[in-house]
Amino acid sequence: AIFSSTWRGQFAVLTGEHLSQVEKECDSLSKDMIRLKQTQSILDNASMHSMALQLIGSSKDPFALSGVSFKDEDEVLEFVEKSGNKAHAISIYTYRVVTACFFQRYEDAAEMIEKYHSKLTKEDFRIHTVIYTFYEGLIAFRTARAQPHVEKWSKIGGRAIRSYQTWAKHSEWNFENKLLLLEAEWLLTKGEYDSAEKKYVASMESAHRHKFVHEEGLAMALMSHYFKSRGDAGKEKEYLDGALACYEKWGAFGLVSHIRGN
Repeated sequence: AIFSSTWRGQFAVLTGEHLSQVEKECDSLSKDMIRLKQTQSILDNASMHSMALQLIGSSKDPFALSGVSFKDEDEVLEFVEKSGNKAHAISIYTYRVVTACFFQRYEDAAEMIEKYHSKLTKEDFRIHTVIYTFYEGLIAFRTARAQPHVEKWSKIGGRAIRSYQTWAKHSEWNFENKLLLLEAEWLLTKGEYDSAEKKYVASMESAHRHKFVHEEGLAMALMSHYFKSRGDAGKEKEYLDGALACYEKWGAFGLVSHIRGN
């Protein structure tokens, strides 16, 4: 039951379920894990809970709530890496990269991706493959534009596109919008602006049609950055406002406050 509940939480993150519900379920699951003495599983749940709390804007400490003896996620990560527990390390890396991507902490995300590649392999992944690969690809293309002399970032992004091309053949509903957004970022990286713009729009429309409100907001946020790079302040603001509206629907009020503050 604990295993099934943890997977259900991961699917909630993947599908963009309202964050207030995700947070409530993480909180309830922590209490069940403590009662049943599922110490190792608590670490996975605490990482997912931490992401939800940051996006919501809550000051609650997921590690204190979980009853574990770690002061923060860095200490947990150090512990699971030393213990050789790849599954828990993967969870922490995945949720940290996702959180950094939404909060536009791209350099932090790129650093985490580099650490991941030095410690783990894709064969270690399960459901996290789908979540991690998408955000890894977006961060990779962003970093490739900032560091055009470093070839590895474009290669990482290219691998993400190839993975989603395969997955989209099996489930257009789940993966089409993500593939389109990765392709938009790739085209922007290559300087093919008109084609990139069309892919951004197509990704937004697909995410809206398939009810992934968080990824609709992410596509709008990235298109806002695109128009900023093109010097179009009007459209930059239009798409940023659209992104914030999507994030509010998702319940990510902490994220909205962070973006408005910056």
